[in-house]
Amino acid sequence: MRGDSYVFRDHEVTWMLGKGMPAEALKAVQARYGDEFVWARRSGHTVVSHDSILLDQARAAVARNLGRVEQERRLARAVDAAIRRGVAQPLD
Repeated sequence: MRGDSYVFRDHEVTWMLGKGMPAEALKAVQARYGDEFVWARRSGHTVVSHDSILLDQARAAVARNLGRVEQERRLARAVDAAIRRGVAQPLD
């Protein structure tokens, strides 16, 4: 969906897809959730997770030679699945 954003923090590396987030907001989320997390704004709702399955899916999405649209599509599916499993906490 247009306007959705994803941030995947994997230790020292941060991937931002869509609009991402300001550096100050990233630091705040990182202080709360550590060095490994996926933050997402989907359909106006914001969630964050450090679930190992979601992190592995995010690594797979960004590690491939995929275009940004496909990376976003894969992260959207992974985040939706994490929400259904109850492992993505709402931030709104």
